[in-house]
Amino acid sequence: HKACVAMELESAGEVDRLYAELSDKGVPFVGPPGDYVWNARCAYFHDPDGTLWELYAWTGAGPGDYHDTQV
Repeated sequence: HKACVAMELESAGEVDRLYAELSDKGVPFVGPPGDYVWNARCAYFHDPDGTLWELYAWTGAGPGDYHDTQV
C-alpha cells in the first residue's frame, strides 16, 4: 500500500456498524473487525488507489502500550 489513513471512531460498536454498512456497499475489507492487544477494535480496507484505511476505536482502558517480549 502507498499510505495508511486511520479514522478514530467513538466506540467498538461504531467500528462494527461502519464495517457492516460499507461491506453492504461493496467495500472489500481485509477481514472482519478484530480486537487487538493495544486496546483497540479495528477494521481495514483498501481504497481503489491502494491506500489502506483503518477504522478503529479504543476499548477497555483506552490506548495501550504493547511491548512484544518475544522480540
